Amino acid sequence: MNKVIGVGNVGGEVKFNEASETHVARFSIACNDRRNKDAKPEWLNCVAFGKLADVIHQYVKQGHKLYVEGRMSTREYEGKYYTDIIVNDVEFLTTKAEAERIDATNGPSTDVPY
Repeated sequence: MNKVIGVGNVGGEVKFNEASETHVARFSIACNDRRNKDAKPEWLNCVAFGKLADVIHQYVKQGHKLYVEGRMSTREYEGKYYTDIIVNDVEFLTTKAEAERIDATNGPSTDVPY
């Protein structure tokens, strides 16, 4: 079984590509080990396609907390290998008030469906 579940904060801008037939959203989340506060976060590179990519592009901003579920996929690019999480489910864990506070510090706010 190839299933990955991650909970963490979005670490940067959501990159969105609508040039192809299928829309693609790329983003990363930082997952912390709650048992070891001194450990560095593990970064998960996430990729979503289609309507899910549209929703992520519209509502997800840097600093928002997400639950992502998907499968692990390895790809080769310019001689290097990268591991991505192909997202098939996402849940918004940031409350609307938290999202507005985060968006105020990171840029303009949008209507968040929380």
